[in-house]
Parts: sequence; structure tokens; C-alpha cells
Amino acid sequence: MFKFIIEDNSKNLDKLKMILSNYKGDFKVKSSDKGNYKSISFQGFFKSPTEIIGIYKKVSSLDNIISL
Repeated sequence: MFKFIIEDNSKNLDKLKMILSNYKGDFKVKSSDKGNYKSISFQGFFKSPTEIIGIYKKVSSLDNIISL
């Protein structure tokens, strides 16, 4: 499972969805109580640990995103 946090007004949500759209899995978005941030969860099945590391590397190129 991947978890990410982004600012609510960030354009990174669309970029993150584009990165994760290449993989089969469940994508969930939840807003924070004050609405300042969004929590994104993605759960899927992957072929290898290398594939998982590749996703983290792609996401790390986005600005202002926290990977948990």
C-alpha cells in the first residue's frame, strides 16, 4: 500500500493519478478535517520490489508531496 499527502490546492493529484493509472489497484482520496490537505492511498499488486521502488522514484519527482 502506498500513502501520500498533498496540499488540497495542488495540481499534483492529477499527476499522481497519471503515474498510478499504469497499475491495477484501488485509489482512494480523503480530505483533511480542515480541508488543507488530501491523503491518497493506493493498494495494488506488483510484480517485484523493483516496480515498487520505481513508483516511489516517479512520485518523488513531484513537488510538495509527502510519501509515507
